[in-house]
Amino acid sequence: MKALTNVLRLLTVVYAVLMAGSAVAAVHTEPLWCLLMTIVFAACLLGSLRWDWLLPVGLLGLIAAAIANGLSMYGRIHEHHLIIRILFSLILLALWLACRPSIRRR
Repeated sequence: MKALTNVLRLLTVVYAVLMAGSAVAAVHTEPLWCLLMTIVFAACLLGSLRWDWLLPVGLLGLIAAAIANGLSMYGRIHEHHLIIRILFSLILLALWLACRPSIRRR
């Protein structure tokens, strides 16, 4: 179980850092509100290392940010990109559910 928790933490940190980094890299090409949305929800992912309930908030927010970014940059949603994000989010969510002792006992 400890190994599973460590995998969840590692993937969470990597995903949050990549998303925040992508927002910083796009500072001159995207609207400020899209960048802030991405940074806030990436911060939620990092906050989930302390408060685990923030993980689904961050994941849903980053999916919404991906939709908003696609619409603002290209005028449409890139389905392939969104599907990959959703699949990765589902993997993180499954790990999160497996690592939560309060849910497993029910």
